[in-house]
Amino acid sequence: TNNISLSGGTADFKYFASIGAYNQQGSIANTSYDRYNVRMNIDGNITKNLSMTLGIAGRISEQIEPGLTAGKGNAWASVFQQALLMYPYLPETHDGLPVGSLNSANGNQNPLAARDLSGKQSFNSTVIETNATLRWEVPWIPGLQFRVLGSFDKSFSTKKIESRAYQLSVWNQTTKSWTTEWARHSSAGVSAVNQWQNEVMEYTVQPSVEYENTFGVHHIKGMFLYEYSRTEGQSLSAGKEGYTITDIMDISYGSSILPALVAGGHSTDRRAGYVTRFNYDYDERYLAEVTVRIDGTPYLPSSTRWGVFPGVSFGWRISEEPWLKENTPWLDNLKIR
Repeated sequence: TNNISLSGGTADFKYFASIGAYNQQGSIANTSYDRYNVRMNIDGNITKNLSMTLGIAGRISEQIEPGLTAGKGNAWASVFQQALLMYPYLPETHDGLPVGSLNSANGNQNPLAARDLSGKQSFNSTVIETNATLRWEVPWIPGLQFRVLGSFDKSFSTKKIESRAYQLSVWNQTTKSWTTEWARHSSAGVSAVNQWQNEVMEYTVQPSVEYENTFGVHHIKGMFLYEYSRTEGQSLSAGKEGYTITDIMDISYGSSILPALVAGGHSTDRRAGYVTRFNYDYDERYLAEVTVRIDGTPYLPSSTRWGVFPGVSFGWRISEEPWLKENTPWLDNLKIR
């Protein structure tokens, strides 16, 4: 892991930037994970009463595994599963082929061949996250401020499985004989390529107004906020099989299409809501809060699309009462809510 960061600025302008890299080899050969990320944050005062913040972050990552995974995918034929089932006393090769042990319930097993010959799985991801906030403190009304927050996030990921067929010299413990078979994940000896891609974009807008002030022993604070969020996603998948030459496992070179993998989809999700909150306290002793949230969803008919969720709470800071404060100097804060 390597990281470089830089920060600085003035009283009215501050910045932070960082670059990082994370590289890790797996516990077995042909497995790895690499991630690279960047981030930049800027805070600045445009005028005496107008300020802004800006944040940008991005990362790319790649995960590599054998065609027969070292993890949970294809667990019935994964590298570790075959390591558990293979006979430990067999030689590594026989007649120039990797040796496989035959298990009547699970087929032939050879974890080293599964690791080195079964192909390659690659998972690639690119993520961009951005946000910006603009805040204005109204100069002629102390305690009143307006704020607008916006964000945009986008992610793009791909997954590719190059499934290579290979042969094993299989030892049958029951018949005490050798046979040549294709590896259990491709008993017909057919190599294939499967590919998926997924893209997600999310937008959020959140304007709000806030007010806070103190009048003698009375302290009030209020907020009204609106939020709108929209998420769009789309996905595609495809697959081909029949690779005479497996040196270049590209989907363009497969001889036949895998119909079950030709698919795609699109989704849109929208959310909106209003939030209002009012706080009052008297002499920092008696507290009250009223909240109301109104949320809307496109998954319900217009007559029941919006829901109202109110809330009320009261508090009493007993530790601020003179009769308790004078007699319990060891007690800093005690509140009933």
